[in-house]
Amino acid sequence: MTDFHAELVKRVTLLDEWSAKLAPHLGSDDPRTVTRVGRDLLRVVVEGLGYHSNFLRDAVTDAAARRARGTPRYVTPGAADAVVASSRTLAALQRWAPEIVTGPVNLAAQQWVSHGRTDGPPSHLDTVAVAADDHVVGDKPAWCGIYTSTGVFDNTSMWQAYLRHGTDGSLLARPWRAWSVTPAPDVRVREVTTAAEWAGFVCRYGVAVDGVLAPDWRRVSRRYDAVHMTVRAVLATQEVPLATDRGLIVPTHWDVESTRCSTGRSGHTRSSVRSGRHEHGRAPPGPAR
Repeated sequence: MTDFHAELVKRVTLLDEWSAKLAPHLGSDDPRTVTRVGRDLLRVVVEGLGYHSNFLRDAVTDAAARRARGTPRYVTPGAADAVVASSRTLAALQRWAPEIVTGPVNLAAQQWVSHGRTDGPPSHLDTVAVAADDHVVGDKPAWCGIYTSTGVFDNTSMWQAYLRHGTDGSLLARPWRAWSVTPAPDVRVREVTTAAEWAGFVCRYGVAVDGVLAPDWRRVSRRYDAVHMTVRAVLATQEVPLATDRGLIVPTHWDVESTRCSTGRSGHTRSSVRSGRHEHGRAPPGPAR
């Protein structure tokens, strides 16, 4: 059977083993060391999480494997958070870039990237609001709204690390063009920084689909303009269904720290684009997904 608690332990252990060689530098306050090692930490997280998530996805979706393993052992949100809290890799990121681990989101450092297109910055069409009659249910809908990621370590985001080093990043068509985006100052952001917060969010705004609770983004957009999913929450929920008294919570597929912006009040539709660049052969942050 698939034991999700045990798999989370494996995930954290894998990340900490891969980041162990960086340990001598994790106490540094030298800006150049922080930037260099911080980027290495992002790479460890996206590579390790991608490797483990693909393994876990195959184990869960393969029918023969499910029959052979029997009924899965699910994990509660509190237990998932306890495992992730033991991560030395996450603790190192928290010291240098708390905004991507525990929040709150740094609205002044949000980045958006287009892929496979050569036109300008995000437009109204890229930030399509969730209409009242839309049925937008799922952990991370890709057909409406845009996803930004936070620039840290000299303006490097987890999307940048994902595109350069992640298991699926190379599948996104070039050119990759990055933009720095300024949200409106009154944007309403829901922070999701733990598995418990993800479960509470889904229980509050979710609906049952095939026996699993998933967010109804139409309902979410009535209360919030954006939802910020931190890397700590991603590590605790990626490909991991959570057991609650309301039933199973849908596993996430956010991959990296991101903010989903789904309404005009998110500010992205009227934001000022401060800069744009096309990195030749090197991936800038965050695909719109």
